[in-house]
Amino acid sequence: MNNTRWIELRKAIATELPWPPAYQLKSLLNDKPDPQQFDLTPPYFGDWSDSLIWQNTLDIEWIRVTHYYSKYRGALIAPEVISIEAELRDLLRRLDTPRIYHEDSTLIFGYLNSTSRLEPNKAHHDRHYGFKEPKKKAAPNSRSN
Repeated sequence: MNNTRWIELRKAIATELPWPPAYQLKSLLNDKPDPQQFDLTPPYFGDWSDSLIWQNTLDIEWIRVTHYYSKYRGALIAPEVISIEAELRDLLRRLDTPRIYHEDSTLIFGYLNSTSRLEPNKAHHDRHYGFKEPKKKAAPNSRSN
């Protein structure tokens, strides 16, 4: 994805989702993602603001975004786990973002080696991310030679 698409994604996340989800970022320049240990039900939000991470998005290989947030309810009460999976899925589909959904998170790609595993955009199924409608078998030729 280019800088413009990352900016659009960040703005949409900030304005359209109930909270900014936590994420793990893998850069092309580093062998390991940051943070290395990623809590999929974190008690914190992600920083989608205009921080240094977002100044240059050209080296983002992928971002793993969690679908969940653990809302603190008190010292004696277990946290409430809240999901934004449906909202995030709709947003990414609308923005036509290259992604793979998992049960607890979504991978958003900046760079790809192959598009064969990506989630198709159902609105544009025939032209996005390597997915194409199955070819229909040609009707037998009724003409004889």
